Amino acid sequence: MSRIVLILIICLLHFSPTARSESGDLESLNSFESLIDDADQREGFEIFLKSLEKKRDRTDDRYFLRHLFYKVHKKFLKHYRQYASVNETFKNGAYDCVSGSVLYAYALEYFGFEYYANESAFHVNLHVKLNDGDVVFEATNPLSGFLTSSKEILNLEQQINLENESQGFDNRQIGFNELIGLQHLNLSIHLFNTGRYIEAAKAIGIAYHYYPSDRIRDMAMLINSQRSDRRIAVVNGDD
Repeated sequence: MSRIVLILIICLLHFSPTARSESGDLESLNSFESLIDDADQREGFEIFLKSLEKKRDRTDDRYFLRHLFYKVHKKFLKHYRQYASVNETFKNGAYDCVSGSVLYAYALEYFGFEYYANESAFHVNLHVKLNDGDVVFEATNPLSGFLTSSKEILNLEQQINLENESQGFDNRQIGFNELIGLQHLNLSIHLFNTGRYIEAAKAIGIAYHYYPSDRIRDMAMLINSQRSDRRIAVVNGDD
C-alpha cells in the first residue's frame, strides 16, 4: 500500500464525523479556524464585523445585508483566483466562490441570519432567508452580487440548473460545516494538481470530516488511485 493511501486512511479515521463537537457554535468556530494559519485573522474579521453592529441595529434586514455584502467585498475580496483559500483571502485578498461564501456565511452567522449555501456542479452561493423573501449573495460578482428580485434569482437558478443537467448534478442546500468541507476539497484539488499528493490526502481527509459527500469521496478515491511517481492530469473543481 502506498504512503498516500496510508495517510488518507489515517486522516479519514481521525476526522470522522463522530469526532465532532457537541456545541454547534464551538464547531463553527473550530471549522472556520481549520482554514486559517493565525487565529488573529479570525479575531480581526470579528472586530470588523463588530464595527457594523450599530448599522445592524439602525436598519432593516434587507438594507443591512446589502451594506454587509458590499462592505465585506470591498475590504476582503480583492481579486478572483480559482481554488483560493480563506487563508489567502485574509493574506492577500484572493478569493473564489467557496472562500468568498465562507466569509459571508461566517458574517451571517455572526449576525444571526438564517441562510443556506446552494451547492451546484461548479458553483456555490448563499441564500439568506427573510420574512419578505430570500436574497442571494454571489461572492464572485463584486458589482451586483447582492440579488433581491425574484426575477434575478430565478434567472440565476435557471442558469445553474442548465450547468447541473450537463453534469448530472442536483443542487444541494448545505450548511456552514459542509461549506468548510468544500473549501478543504478545493485545497486538496489544488495540492493534487501541483503534485503534492500527501498534502492533498490530508486535506481531503479534513474535507470528509466536515462533508462526507460523493464528490469528496470521489476525490479521495482519485488520490488513492495514483502513485507519487506518476504524472497526474488536472482535475476540475469549484470556481
